[in-house]
Amino acid sequence: MKKIFVLLIILTLTLSLFTACTNKITELKMGKYTLVMQENNEIPDVMLPCITLTDEQFTFVYDSLSSYFNIGTYKITDEILMLTTSDKKYTYSFKIDGDSLIFIEDKSDSVGLIDSKFGVQVLDGSEFKLTE
Repeated sequence: MKKIFVLLIILTLTLSLFTACTNKITELKMGKYTLVMQENNEIPDVMLPCITLTDEQFTFVYDSLSSYFNIGTYKITDEILMLTTSDKKYTYSFKIDGDSLIFIEDKSDSVGLIDSKFGVQVLDGSEFKLTE
């Protein structure tokens, strides 16, 4: 009887450990995430790429000359934030790192600029920091 009791305790602890490891929940704060500039540029904040997250939707602005408005829904899988536009044309992926989102270029659609004189290019590994 004592052996069965010990085995049940060990089994319960083992299952609890596996459950805790597989159900990794990443917390994501709502608000505006703005591209962090690595250099001291004279670019107004209004022209910096940004992502705004609400409870169920996102907006992603990276090209001030584009007439396309990136708006849609998002999901979080492990530590990856995946934005999908409402028309399902575009998907953008970011690694969640505390109050920052790190752009993953190879898992995202193009974020090219119409004219590089009027914006900042979002590159692989670009960091967006929570600002509001």
